[in-house]
Amino acid sequence: MNNLKAHISFPSLWIILFGLLFIISPFLGDVRLWGINHLRFLADYGKIVFTGLLVLCFIPGIAENINDTANSIQRKYLRSGAIKKILLSALIFVVSFLVFYLFRNATHLLGDGLLRGDELDYGFGYLPLSTEPLTSILHYSFYHIVNPLFGMQNHASIQIFSCLLGGTFILLALNIFKPSREKGFSPLLAVLGISGIQFFFGYVESYTIIFIGLTIFIWLSFKYFSSGRGFAAACIVYMIIFVSHFSTIFTLPAFLLLIIHGFRNSELKISHKLTGIVSLVIMAAVFIYFHYIFTPAFGDIEVKFLLSFTPDGYWVLDPGHLLDILNNFLMSSTLFLLLLTVIVKYKLWNNISVSAKIFALLLAGGALGLLLLLDPKIGFARDWDLFVPAGAVFVMIAIHLMRKAKEIKAVHRKAISTAVLLPLLFSSSYIAVNHNLESSYQRFEYILQFHSRRSAFGYESLGGHYKRFYRNKEDLQRAIKNYKKAFDLLENPRYLTNIASVYDVYFNSYTDQSISRIFIDSIEYYSKKALQYNDSLVNAYEYLSMASMYRNDLKRAIQYTDKVLEFMDTEDQPEFRFRRAGIFLRMDDYASAEKEFLKILELDPDFGRAYIMLGSIYRMAGQREKAIQYLNKYLKRFPEGEFREEVENNLRNLRY
Repeated sequence: MNNLKAHISFPSLWIILFGLLFIISPFLGDVRLWGINHLRFLADYGKIVFTGLLVLCFIPGIAENINDTANSIQRKYLRSGAIKKILLSALIFVVSFLVFYLFRNATHLLGDGLLRGDELDYGFGYLPLSTEPLTSILHYSFYHIVNPLFGMQNHASIQIFSCLLGGTFILLALNIFKPSREKGFSPLLAVLGISGIQFFFGYVESYTIIFIGLTIFIWLSFKYFSSGRGFAAACIVYMIIFVSHFSTIFTLPAFLLLIIHGFRNSELKISHKLTGIVSLVIMAAVFIYFHYIFTPAFGDIEVKFLLSFTPDGYWVLDPGHLLDILNNFLMSSTLFLLLLTVIVKYKLWNNISVSAKIFALLLAGGALGLLLLLDPKIGFARDWDLFVPAGAVFVMIAIHLMRKAKEIKAVHRKAISTAVLLPLLFSSSYIAVNHNLESSYQRFEYILQFHSRRSAFGYESLGGHYKRFYRNKEDLQRAIKNYKKAFDLLENPRYLTNIASVYDVYFNSYTDQSISRIFIDSIEYYSKKALQYNDSLVNAYEYLSMASMYRNDLKRAIQYTDKVLEFMDTEDQPEFRFRRAGIFLRMDDYASAEKEFLKILELDPDFGRAYIMLGSIYRMAGQREKAIQYLNKYLKRFPEGEFREEVENNLRNLRY
């Protein structure tokens, strides 16, 4: 004990250093500390509020009392009678859902979350089942339940589903991460401290299930290594997270160790061992099917785990990349870093069994491997989320080590209590930054400036957000600016067609014809420039076709559509041919329009609008029987179709 007291101030100084770094980071200039410098992007009142909260954490007795109060409330909840506990759980779930709904739905830069919403409209086969089967299936099922009942649209259903997951996690955390017997350390608050970032920002649509499951799996696994209980539950949880998203494969070695240990444990029930076998079989079957057999609606795709996204000869030991990994730790493994001095100084790993040590090493090694190799885009704000589960690995290991270090928790109670609260504060400031659209954009742009050519994809993403959510013409200018930055870094012609797409939005936003001509010229300029780099670029010909239509040069528009069809994949043609047929109709060339609609049905017999348009063409041509034939075909294929009433009215008019 005397030896502990001799070093009692060092953990506190280490934690104070983190607090100071958090406060002074806005004043350090362009320093690459994007994992902790959240205050930089908040208004002055936000800086004052979070600075005040940080100071409160260091006032003697505050942090300890908050941890103790959390433990006390949690114990009372756990000891409640059955009925009372059910009622309390319902209340907690509703309140949690409302909090998630209030903050989560106002958070921006959701990237793939928007893509997932669009995919719900395309159909089941278009979902990203090759990498995240269970997550995609759950979103698809939820959407097709709530949409007919409440008319909830795709993106809204994803947001609501995320909020439901958030409320579920709070209940699970209350019941699983039980309070420590020693004062000054709340495992519940420690887990929530790493959860705020994941739940309130990013693509929670894809990674929330694996985040929830991974934290619970690690907790249950350590429980098994300590007491022999929880093996079957850990296996089931891991199976769920693995089939939710295959990126969890970085923890597979640790899971296999758990399985091997369980099989060698003579005291473990046979039924529990069978649970492990069944979990492995299901995981293998799902992985093999969706990775090698399943073919998405958009065709064969190659799914890899070591994706090389960078264009400039990416090296895993590049100093910039290593600094990005440090920032990821600052953001999602804060508690682990805060407690690192205590863990190392007192060699807390000696308090756990050999099997638990190996399990922890395999988890940590897998997480580091993921951070180093899987995706070098860590620095992009739109890509942080994949690495939060990896960061959570280190935090869960730290929490377990602290639970086993009873004497040290007593001596360092104040420092450890403060360490538990700081991640909550840091993640709250991060949520505040991304709750405001402008500050979230500023943070994104700040990060991208450090990544040279690696930032091209990020600038494209940011330009896409400005275009999709533009509030005014200045946002469209910012979209063009970011697309130009992307092109300057990496001369990909796709960025030029992106610029053309912004000018297309401009054209459709203005009524002044003299200004509109400038936008048409710009569409043509950037589309033709893109073709100088790639003369088979479909999007460039599409925009040239639209520009010709805006000039009312319909013959030239058709010529460009010919080029589009020359290079466009067959499965993508029906929708484009429908637009091309519209040009023929504007030219009063009904014969060519008829051919296009017939070609559409040849490619896709379920393209309902083509039946209706053929019915209209034949009706105008006086071919009454043909018109009735195609309208009836529509009703036969789509008895409850969107245009049913319109088609039935047309049929009545044709018959009478």
